[in-house]
Amino acid sequence: MEQTTNAMTAETEERLRAGGWQITNVTEFLGLTPEEAAIIEIKLVLTEELKVRRKAARMTQTALAERIGSSQPRVAAIESGRSAPTIDMLLQAVFAVGMPPAAVAAVIERESEKAGVGPKK
Repeated sequence: MEQTTNAMTAETEERLRAGGWQITNVTEFLGLTPEEAAIIEIKLVLTEELKVRRKAARMTQTALAERIGSSQPRVAAIESGRSAPTIDMLLQAVFAVGMPPAAVAAVIERESEKAGVGPKK
């Protein structure tokens, strides 16, 4: 599942630069290492997968919360991005909604490669 970006138009970028603004990305702005950026992206993609797969399985947030020993408000907060789960809780949740381990591994590999971490091919 690919993340979408809200890219600004070339005209807007030019106007901002002319006004003295610097254009950067979140990784540069926050000074994240490639490893930190990869972890954030992995968690974002897995969170979106969780939401999509839970709905496809016709599972309620309450049912998921019961399966992972959490609460419905916590599941809602995770799915909406208002709360960042631990990687343990996120993995438990995606497995509970039927995401195969190989699919999780594919997300980790893809996002790690995008961030430039891990073994070089």
